[in-house]
Amino acid sequence: MLISVLGPAPDQLRIVLDDFITAARADLAAAQAAAECDDRSAVAREAHKLKGASALAGAPALQAQADWIEAEARAMTALELDHAVAVLALRLAEFEAATERARLAASAP
Repeated sequence: MLISVLGPAPDQLRIVLDDFITAARADLAAAQAAAECDDRSAVAREAHKLKGASALAGAPALQAQADWIEAEARAMTALELDHAVAVLALRLAEFEAATERARLAASAP
């Protein structure tokens, strides 16, 4: 999605992805804190934010997990909610790693 908007502008793409990752980390931290307090509405709200941003950033696995959490947070047990948020953290880490690999590949001679 971002490439279709920004075109072949690697510096702009890097800045946008860095901003996305920073915001996603904050949203994830808020979702984790809300899950610890069993505040399901807040977890769903943070998942909604992550879902939309992930779609724009081109992170479909993160988007899918966030979408599922948003839809199901209120019906999950506390253990299921904790697990779902842990998987959300994993999906973000996977996206960050893939982004870093792409950067390294692009800068290789």
